[in-house]
Amino acid sequence: MVTAPVFWPNGKAYLFTGGQYYRYDPATQRVDPGYPKPIAGNWPGLWGDRIDAGIVWPKGQAYFFRDNQYMRYDIAADKVDAGYPLPIGPNWPGLPGRVR
Repeated sequence: MVTAPVFWPNGKAYLFTGGQYYRYDPATQRVDPGYPKPIAGNWPGLWGDRIDAGIVWPKGQAYFFRDNQYMRYDIAADKVDAGYPLPIGPNWPGLPGRVR
């Protein structure tokens, strides 16, 4: 089951399921060759076993959520920003404190 589809600025869709992810090309309507791949080792600093939700912000950052925590991913640097994960509740006012 895909838990976190995320549309990336490179025109690809990344679909996370368990500890793996797929890179989908909307232009060809196919998964790119060589996928799925493990999250661990391919998404520096991101949880390697599960992502519950994700969203790309227009300022070059993506946010990934799991249980009651989130991480900010710097797209240009291709890694999680220092100081994460953080709790969802106090940092995202009005949202539930958990995503799962």
